[in-house]
Formats: sequence, structure tokens, C-alpha cells
Amino acid sequence: MTDHGWTPDDLHEDDAALVEVERAFWERGDPAMYEEGFAEDGRCVFGFGVLDKATTVASMEGGAGWSDVVFDEVEVLHLHPQVRALVYLGEGTRSDGERYRSRVSSTYVERDGVWLLALHHQLPLQ
Repeated sequence: MTDHGWTPDDLHEDDAALVEVERAFWERGDPAMYEEGFAEDGRCVFGFGVLDKATTVASMEGGAGWSDVVFDEVEVLHLHPQVRALVYLGEGTRSDGERYRSRVSSTYVERDGVWLLALHHQLPLQ
């Protein structure tokens, strides 16, 4: 259990699987994963701008995933039978060794039986 009282066991099985997909996006930093698991009309929103799928996938080229990834205060919102939003505090170590911490929200949509990341937003914390 974390300081905030959350453990992965607190989530429904399907929700826990979606959180693990989210974690894999952080840890793998793999363009192929984004190509496969990111909705065609999806967006990533950062302080520096909004990225479409092509730009998001390209930004992963030659990159490395994060290490020491920790999610806390995780909530999974069931907005519609085919729409779920993850809201959490995310932390990880970048490939340059810098520690990063942010409030994150990610919205997934189910299309043809597959959950795809449709909207990802990070608010860095200092």
C-alpha cells in the first residue's frame, strides 16, 4: 500500500489491465506500441504543444522508456461502456537520469474490441 492508500489490487481486473497498458507506454517508449495502441485521431497534450498520432509516434523514434515508474492515486473513470479515463500521479526517471513527476490523465476508447489511447495529458509538478 502507498502513502495514499492505493494498491493495484483495489482496481477491477479490467481496469488493472488498462493501468498496466498505461505503464507500458511509459516504460517501453516503443514507437511500435504507439503505432498499434494509439488511436488514429488521438492526441497528446503537453506544455509545449499538442501532438497528433504521427508526431507522437515519430517522437518515440530513438527514444528510451522511463525507469522506476510509479503510479499513485490512480482512479479509473468509466465514462461510457467504451470509454475509460485514467487519472493518476505518475513518476519516473528519464533516460538522462532526471526524475519526473506529473499529474496525468489518459482516456482510452474501445474500438473493435481493442482499447486504444485517445487522449493523454501531463501536468508536470515541481
